[in-house]
Amino acid sequence: EYASRAAFARRLASGPFSPPCSTPTARGSRRGALCRMLSPRMLSTVTPLVAYFSMEYGLHEEFHSYAGGLGILAGDFMKSAGDLGLPVVGIGLRWAQGYTVQRIGPDGYPYDEWRDYPPDALTDTGARVRVRVAAREVECMVWRVGRYAIAPLFLLEPVDERDRWITRRLYDP
Repeated sequence: EYASRAAFARRLASGPFSPPCSTPTARGSRRGALCRMLSPRMLSTVTPLVAYFSMEYGLHEEFHSYAGGLGILAGDFMKSAGDLGLPVVGIGLRWAQGYTVQRIGPDGYPYDEWRDYPPDALTDTGARVRVRVAAREVECMVWRVGRYAIAPLFLLEPVDERDRWITRRLYDP
């Protein structure tokens, strides 16, 4: 069953969001310093939700969804947004095999080693969305990353096995 846009937005918005400066723990903390720098308009009680889109998120070396700098930057952004309680939600792709591990073969030449990574750190939200790929709509499940202290992060993965090539490998030529 597909969620309406409004229902999907409600699902994304439910959870650990609080106005960034309204909690007692904000005072005297790193969050408190940020709150003093932000304008009152930015701190209104109706804070808009910001979606951060990235192809990769470097959250931890065991979570194989990044290749390098872009992923590390996106992961650090999600960690900071979570620490500060900012109204940010991350959107990305669930890479079944992540990024390659490069090995050196017996002949001295490098080769790529790919392996499947189970979605252990993910929870299926039950939401389904359609994403246009080329000329057709691809139905995707929405996973939520739950193992790390970050702002909410949702990863899309095609439902139909015939479409899983789209998210099988990160940056596979």
